[in-house]
Amino acid sequence: VLGAAINVYANKHKERPDRLIDMLTSTHRKVLACVVCGRLKSAFQIASRSGSVADVQYVAHQALHANALPVLDMCKQWLA
Repeated sequence: VLGAAINVYANKHKERPDRLIDMLTSTHRKVLACVVCGRLKSAFQIASRSGSVADVQYVAHQALHANALPVLDMCKQWLA
């Protein structure tokens, strides 16, 4: 439910629902929420801190499609 609220909030208000994201307990869900909000660097930081290879790969994929090359480079370095 919180994830859906973040999605609606981000799409409708074009703001960053930081407090809602902070309420999430799952790091995976935090990564997904940050990606939805366009916060790829934050998503990478959360994913890398949690040690989740899958989440870092997901952020790298999203960064590639968003042409966020600095974030993509950080992901590649972390995955190497």
